[in-house]
Amino acid sequence: MPRLGADGVWTTEKVQEFYDFLKGTVPEGFIVESPKLDSETAFLIIWMLQEGYGAIPDDFEVCEECGFIYNSGSEGARVFCKNYCDNCADSHYPEDDDFEYGSCDGCPEEKSCPFNNDNSKPEEEKEFPRDEDWEEGITNG
Repeated sequence: MPRLGADGVWTTEKVQEFYDFLKGTVPEGFIVESPKLDSETAFLIIWMLQEGYGAIPDDFEVCEECGFIYNSGSEGARVFCKNYCDNCADSHYPEDDDFEYGSCDGCPEEKSCPFNNDNSKPEEEKEFPRDEDWEEGITNG
């Protein structure tokens, strides 16, 4: 079995396998003890490898519903600031025909959404979170 990412290409399957390894499942062909981390901590490591080191492409997300990794560049959706794979996304779209993809309108977490930090300003004047804000939110949870 080739090493994860050894060919320079991270696939959804490779990131899922690494994510599962961090949570306690050792891939076939490896003789090592897994760290057995919880899901949130395991993805935080993947996130750091994406955002902090550029070692894994930034396209991989964890589905909020099923917990599986998916490639957001080719599948899935972000609905009300939550990530969903293709299998789970449809059940989270509002029935409102006027729903705008990526919009916070109608979101149950509209007031606390980091992308909707000031509803009184026009869109072009809103301040969107910086990478440091995301990192602080994740580490301070």
